Amino acid sequence: MIKDVKPGLRRIAVLETGGGLDPLALFIGQGGRMLTGSGWDRIRWRAWDRMKQ
Repeated sequence: MIKDVKPGLRRIAVLETGGGLDPLALFIGQGGRMLTGSGWDRIRWRAWDRMKQ
């Protein structure tokens, strides 16, 4: 449950909105920040290269 997540982690994992909590991302990058579009692209292309090998 989200209530069991420590406040420091919850701060970087969800966004508190008027309607409740919204997850920021499924995965977080270095420094605990949400991955950017280009970050996701790098991850997908690396995974694709590994699959082809």
